[in-house]
Amino acid sequence: MKALKAFLSTSLVIAILLVTAACSSGNSSSESSAGSGVESGAQQSKENGEEKEVTLRYLRWASGEEEVNFRNWLDEFENAYPNIKVESEFLPYETYSSKVKTDLISGNAPDVIAFTSSEWVAYIYSNVFLDLNTMPGAKEAFGQLTEDSVSAFNVDGAQLGAPIGVGRRVPFINKDLFVKANVPLPSQTEPMTATQWVEMMKKVQAGLEGDMMAANLFPEELLYSLALSAGSPILSQDGKKVRANSPEGVKAIQAFKDIMASGAQVPILDVWKGAYGNPDSALTTGKVAIGWTGTWSVKAMKEANIDYMSIPAPIIEGGKTTQVGYLNSHAIPTSSSNREAAWELVKWMISKEGQLSFGKFSDLPVHKEALDETQKALEAEDPNAYTGFSAAKASVVPTPPFPSDFDTLRTGLQSKLVSDKVTAQQFAEQLEKEGQPMLDKYQANIGK
Repeated sequence: MKALKAFLSTSLVIAILLVTAACSSGNSSSESSAGSGVESGAQQSKENGEEKEVTLRYLRWASGEEEVNFRNWLDEFENAYPNIKVESEFLPYETYSSKVKTDLISGNAPDVIAFTSSEWVAYIYSNVFLDLNTMPGAKEAFGQLTEDSVSAFNVDGAQLGAPIGVGRRVPFINKDLFVKANVPLPSQTEPMTATQWVEMMKKVQAGLEGDMMAANLFPEELLYSLALSAGSPILSQDGKKVRANSPEGVKAIQAFKDIMASGAQVPILDVWKGAYGNPDSALTTGKVAIGWTGTWSVKAMKEANIDYMSIPAPIIEGGKTTQVGYLNSHAIPTSSSNREAAWELVKWMISKEGQLSFGKFSDLPVHKEALDETQKALEAEDPNAYTGFSAAKASVVPTPPFPSDFDTLRTGLQSKLVSDKVTAQQFAEQLEKEGQPMLDKYQANIGK
């Protein structure tokens, strides 16, 4: 469940363009393109006026329990559409990512491919994805989804991906450690300011014994959340511009430093390693009072007998309540010879039926009615786990795509900031000065 960064070299784009030159453009929304795609699929799914069995190939990164859950989900689709069989391939992410590139270059890609938003963006100008708006019933199907999730996979009017779910992290607390430290439990619905967070963390730290820590927060999401709250995001939503170098952005960066350098947070270089686990697993160690994770960690916390509770992320004084999220999607390659059947699978995945099922084992649905029902059901089932997510459920902002060198620059500046090697103002200035050329190069390499 991690946000992953993808980079596609210019040579790879050229190779894909050469292979797909003869294919119908995935960016075309013309009626002729739509007609040819539907007729091709129809010819393969029907024979002598009767439904013919079609076998689709599906590719996704997954392993263990996640693989089992997604396979069961595909089985549900097969039960609803007995003439369509789905051969699934689940791989570790690194292997999956390499296979996607190889398959798209060769023109032998699976009929439906799952993507993270950052992986998907690497291919959007290569004419390898079918414009789903050209498929029958697309307007109605996408109209049932949240607008932000649909627009995230729309390129110049072409719907090159279908959103599938939104993942979110928020702070979780170990209630027993708060009681042990004699600190009142925070509200699950009313967010606290960064200043209030620092005060709370210091009180918790003072009340803990031995090598326990008050918090192991997710630095990148904390920074991005505070910047969104201040109204000055680190990056523009399309990932093309650095936006942090503003008075509001500097204020958010300073708030980030105040929390991370409070003395009650795991040292920034040890956030992802060591005895305090990582932000996702911090509470299960029993040594940390506040972590930063998603609902996927609830099972592990239960197994570790942690009395947990989710709370809203910190905000800037006078700022708005937001949550950082990430979106995953499915795309149909233009090379697919089973477009109609592939669209039936994708359309079912974003239907209320498919989304309600998806919400039981993975991220929150993007189908509006399914999202509302799932959220209410989860809160009723386990209010300690899910109520903290409700504070900003109407303002979940996915992280924009960005290259790995920009990520390295930002994380390096975060460490320098916390260790007093740069000020908040210098952080913002250096991120813009050094980071903007990285974004420009990245955008050029994906076709713009």
